[in-house]
Amino acid sequence: MKKIFNIVVLLLLALPVTAQDSQHPLTGTWSFDYQTSFSNMDRQLQERFGKLPAAQQAGITSLYKGRRLIFTATGAFTQILADGRTVTGSWGLSDNGTILKITSPGRHELKQRIKTLSPGTLVLKLEGPNADKAYFSTSYLKRN
Repeated sequence: MKKIFNIVVLLLLALPVTAQDSQHPLTGTWSFDYQTSFSNMDRQLQERFGKLPAAQQAGITSLYKGRRLIFTATGAFTQILADGRTVTGSWGLSDNGTILKITSPGRHELKQRIKTLSPGTLVLKLEGPNADKAYFSTSYLKRN
């Protein structure tokens, strides 16, 4: 009886470790790397961006610089902009874990291909019909 009790206790002690190990590597907080994302932007888009009025450039920059993305193990998603505004929703993976789908409460879905996912780096490529027209169609993020 004592042997069974010891086995049960060992199994119960191992559960939190097992649950933590099964957490997806995407979970956590990621910060948008503006410099890397801008330097990897398509040259034509960089030129187009450079021709915008300074106020418009500043507006676009402020939407990305300081942006943080939070992915929880429960599938909740939060985006926090530098000015404190937040967007919430849910996230999931499809296509054998290569497509990240973020869904807003209004059911709008954003799809991004996971190009790189390492302990400290996340690279996402926007998917969809107008993805190539977005200034930051490829986002480089660093884990906080």
